[in-house]
Amino acid sequence: LSLPDALPIYLGWSVLRALRDAGETPADQVRAVVRSIVEFVDEDRRRGRVMYVEGLGNEALNRRRLEAGGAVVAFIERYAADQSGVVTSDPIGRVGASILVGGFSRLLVDWLEGRIDVDRDELIEDATSLFLSLGEAAATIALRPRRPRRRVKR
Repeated sequence: LSLPDALPIYLGWSVLRALRDAGETPADQVRAVVRSIVEFVDEDRRRGRVMYVEGLGNEALNRRRLEAGGAVVAFIERYAADQSGVVTSDPIGRVGASILVGGFSRLLVDWLEGRIDVDRDELIEDATSLFLSLGEAAATIALRPRRPRRRVKR
């Protein structure tokens, strides 16, 4: 495997190990995942550049980045439904997961490039708090009565 192909796999293993070893609470699980990702890219910042920056200017790398991001969105959506026991047809789970993946990618790029002046632990705690808040907001929205949705033509 090439490095751009291997990095998401190694990161995925790191995240799964973190989840396996995390505590039972959502806060413990989210913190473990966030810590695992931040440490992975911070231990060798070239990883972050390959995964989050260089793909933007290279069609093949960007396609891999988008595919990996889509897989992570689907994983987050499934994991949240499994943990909450709530399965809904409401698209808010996908919306929230997409915001998390895209926003966290941008956060990592900005932090790695020095545009966010916090240390590793503060980044992990802040991101964990924000992710948990987004999850709670998404759950609240999913339980609200909604107007019937119109099908969007594509």
